[in-house]
Amino acid sequence: EKTVAEALDTGRPVVVAFVTPAFCQTRYCGPVLESVVEPAWEQYGNRVEFVHIEPFDLNIARAQGALEPVPAVEEWGLRTEPFIFVVDGEGIVRTKLEGVTDVAELSEAIESVLP
Repeated sequence: EKTVAEALDTGRPVVVAFVTPAFCQTRYCGPVLESVVEPAWEQYGNRVEFVHIEPFDLNIARAQGALEPVPAVEEWGLRTEPFIFVVDGEGIVRTKLEGVTDVAELSEAIESVLP
């Protein structure tokens, strides 16, 4: 619903989640989205912006079976998924979580950037 830039423009902390439940190459995306990102959104969604970025072009993946990264993946320098970034209200990435994580770790990172 929002771009990362639009979320940053709010001045609130932002969680940016690069996860792909349908085309995950590591088998961790679905569980990370469902067990980590969604519960954090339920808890902090009124104080923190959440942006989900599908790492692969879904049209190409569905039609051709090829996993072509979206431009944001290259812009952020990612080579795998899932990745979750916690950005403070000033737009500075304060935490980077790669691969398997839990809601407690994400919550701690979010709490560290809340005013």
